Amino acid sequence: MYDGVPEALRRLVELMETMPGSFRGEFQLGYWGGVTGGADAWSVRVEADIDETEFFLTGSTAEEVLRKAFDETQRRIPPTR
Repeated sequence: MYDGVPEALRRLVELMETMPGSFRGEFQLGYWGGVTGGADAWSVRVEADIDETEFFLTGSTAEEVLRKAFDETQRRIPPTR
């Protein structure tokens, strides 16, 4: 694991626990061990009370997908009414 993974994980968990909405968000971090040839081996699926409810991202490192998930989740949080 890379040095930035714990911080990226903490930030995403904190966002899921504190974001507004009618239900608490959740995410799944995945790793495909057999991926070769430079393809993305890491993935994250997020489901939350956000625009379009759910999304899936891939990346080359755990830190990358966790950070991308944080940014995308924040982007999809509906404006406070």
